[in-house]
Amino acid sequence: MQEWLPTDLLDLLASRPLDVEFSLREVFSDPSEPLHACAVAAVRGVPDDAIMEVWTDPRLGLARPGTSDRGVSEGDRLIVAAWLAKQEIYHRRCDSLQSQRGRPAPYEHPTLSDLQPDGDALVPLSAFDLRERRIQREGFVFHLVPPLPQGNSNYWLAEATLATTNPTGVRVRLDPLLVSPVECYEAVFYRMLLYGQSLDWDRIDGLRSVEHAQWMPDEMSSTGILRTDVQWSPRDGLVHFECEELPTAARDRPSRYFHSIYDPTQQGFIHADFAIRFYSDDELVSRARKHLKDIGKVGRRVKLLRIDRDLARDEWATILAGAFVWNNDLAKYVLGNREFLAEHSSVFESNPS
Repeated sequence: MQEWLPTDLLDLLASRPLDVEFSLREVFSDPSEPLHACAVAAVRGVPDDAIMEVWTDPRLGLARPGTSDRGVSEGDRLIVAAWLAKQEIYHRRCDSLQSQRGRPAPYEHPTLSDLQPDGDALVPLSAFDLRERRIQREGFVFHLVPPLPQGNSNYWLAEATLATTNPTGVRVRLDPLLVSPVECYEAVFYRMLLYGQSLDWDRIDGLRSVEHAQWMPDEMSSTGILRTDVQWSPRDGLVHFECEELPTAARDRPSRYFHSIYDPTQQGFIHADFAIRFYSDDELVSRARKHLKDIGKVGRRVKLLRIDRDLARDEWATILAGAFVWNNDLAKYVLGNREFLAEHSSVFESNPS
């Protein structure tokens, strides 16, 4: 915890769905905000060595801060303060998600006292008011956990999940930090193409052996991706789909993992679950040497979503695309771009069972 960053201010920034920099700028510039003076003091109190450390981090690609007669400008201090606050919030969230002590957050909230999370800390979506595409209950708005450090990485997954007309059989992991009173809630909106079109379903319907693929990220994918693994595996008349996106560095973010079960006789899915997997540095090195079919149990998996009901192909593809937002390779794969796969895949084969 940064000594110059008060807990009350961090709690406020963590509870808002807006980007941390935007929220901090809002509190910093509005004297009517209860924590305005606290925000001003925090921004002005960012140590110079912290500023230079952030600005020289090659992963961020930031320009050198502007200076004046009084040193680093206030605007640059705010940018650094927001970035460091964002990192602190991310680590808070990760610690909370992996904690095994007591009732997990946010389920200690009074409005959730009658809900009993299952062994994966998931609760039924049907227990909430979803009419405004929000997860609302008794005057409070809750959120799905963002799978990546970016707070908006859950946006399209939430849109796809909350668009369902049948929440029965859908269980979700609520974010331990993002809880807002309805009257204070500021909704966010992002313009982005989200699509869920078909793969070569005739091929999947007739699959008789394991098919797996592995490819490196293209130039349109998010940074921080080492590679993406995909596998279709026939078992007892059903076909299991697995996909994992590995990060380049374990300290920066978890992996994203998706599993689902396809029933060729119904030409639809009967189950899907989405999770993040936290690796240590050594575990990630070991995992990167293997494909999905060989990894066994490694890392610490935290489930974010589970659907135990029938899913049409297009609904499944939309949820999958939302879960792996910013992974352009997977988007192309969902679209059934076999030419792309053949050109970029380092492994693509069907092995006899």
